[in-house]
Amino acid sequence: MENLNDEQLSKTTNESVNANEEQMASNNSKQEGPGLIIEASIANILPSMVKEALSKMSESKQQQFVEEFKRKKKSTGVAYFFLLLCLGMPYGYLGKWGLQFAYWLCLAIFIGFFWMLYLLFALPGLVRDTNRDIATQIVRDLKVMS
Repeated sequence: MENLNDEQLSKTTNESVNANEEQMASNNSKQEGPGLIIEASIANILPSMVKEALSKMSESKQQQFVEEFKRKKKSTGVAYFFLLLCLGMPYGYLGKWGLQFAYWLCLAIFIGFFWMLYLLFALPGLVRDTNRDIATQIVRDLKVMS
């Protein structure tokens, strides 16, 4: 009887280990997508809609996306450089010229100091959102071209 219990326990343990391994494997595949071949450093910053669209594209289209995204993406460090050393131009660097002119107008009225303090904390999020917009636009362009 003890042998039966040991065999049942072993079988139950093996089944639960296999189920856990299968669940972990499915979770890993959900994170990267079934056909996604781009680098993890880029994939981590992309919106899920872009990842899903890329996973349905061929490897050559995905490579075109990566090249275009690397060329167009914005850097938080460069945005801080523009904020602190280049006449407060982070919005211009991010392609938001309407906000850039409003920033300069407020700077001329001495409100710009508070806006600059705000930007010190908000700039990483602005850059991240701009990069996501760039990725989405590149995917749209690639879909139109194919």
